[in-house]
Amino acid sequence: MKPLRLFHKDITFQISMKKGVQDIQLTTVPISRNGNRQDNRMVASLMKSLGHKTHFVALNRSIRRMLNPEDSLTTHCVLNSRARNVISDTVGYQAINCRRHSAVLTDFGGVGDGKTSNTIAFQSAIANLSKYASDGGAQLVVPPGKWLTGSFNLTSHFTLFLHKDAVLLASQDEAEWPVLPPLPSYGRGRDAPGGRYSSLIFGTNLTDVVITGNNGTIDGQGATWWDKLHKGLLNLTRPYLIEILYSRLIQISNLTLINSPSWNVHPTYSSYVLVQGLTILAPIDSPNTDGINPGNNGTIDGQGAPWWDKYKQGLLKATRPFLIELLYTNQLQISNITLTNSPSWHVHPIYCSNVVIQEVTILAPVEVPNTDGINPDKVAVLLLLRLGPSCSFLLRASVLV
Repeated sequence: MKPLRLFHKDITFQISMKKGVQDIQLTTVPISRNGNRQDNRMVASLMKSLGHKTHFVALNRSIRRMLNPEDSLTTHCVLNSRARNVISDTVGYQAINCRRHSAVLTDFGGVGDGKTSNTIAFQSAIANLSKYASDGGAQLVVPPGKWLTGSFNLTSHFTLFLHKDAVLLASQDEAEWPVLPPLPSYGRGRDAPGGRYSSLIFGTNLTDVVITGNNGTIDGQGATWWDKLHKGLLNLTRPYLIEILYSRLIQISNLTLINSPSWNVHPTYSSYVLVQGLTILAPIDSPNTDGINPGNNGTIDGQGAPWWDKYKQGLLKATRPFLIELLYTNQLQISNITLTNSPSWHVHPIYCSNVVIQEVTILAPVEVPNTDGINPDKVAVLLLLRLGPSCSFLLRASVLV
């Protein structure tokens, strides 16, 4: 394979590639001085300090295909005639996979009046549709209405589709929220020492799941939970709106999420998770209503291609977003994840202190603009980076500007 080149204002690096048993290991070698500022300033300066004896992960499409054979993320899916009879104004949607079978929530006794509990209807529908997992999968369509529900679990090879006028209302009855043990990575609850309530939409050990719609709404009705937290009345940790554990090939897209009791979207211990087209809203003083809070995942894909094209065509009216940006924060850790295809910079801590970044793999095509890896600005920082399976080093700096 022909070597790639990365350019820095001071150094040009040549990347030679070797496919290993489990991954692709790339060795960087300085080959010239003076180049274009298209790569990560931090990586370049670190390589200089180390005498250039380190490993780095390549940034071109062929490497990405080898690392991620499931690169084709979306196809156009068409609702079947049964679903179109109920929601006649909707024809289809984009998803990682389409389904052979379909049902509507009302087929299982769902009532969209905003008062009747639909927890059993959701649970019955998903249990019934799970039998189609090996026969092309199934989708559950939520039609227009206000659908009050407690927590329910998803199944593999399954799509949950919300019509644009469908609103899922999270139940205020704690009896409709099963209790789970704390996550292993936490060891205790976040709000209280004990366990936690299951998320409104929950799934574990799943493959090929889509939660989407044409901007349907999921309303966590979180005010009651926020009030209990402030008054110290919680014995268990508040539920999230959507939580996916130990799963792969997950899509969460084209929805409006409002007033979550706590975090909105929490994929963890999972891989190949696509999150796009979400609108997330909560009062500014609501506690811990993080938007998308991934943890212990394999890959976060920024889906940067549309941004790169608009940038090259001069169509942008504002600066492209970064994948991770942290401002005015102390004691941060970013670790054990793969970041790919950011619209612009991948990691941008600014006006922060005591930042630890380790075991982070960063990928993007070599020709795309300004997809810097780690780009700190005005940071009093402690960085621990491991760029490869056998090379680790510690960088200490008082201020990086």
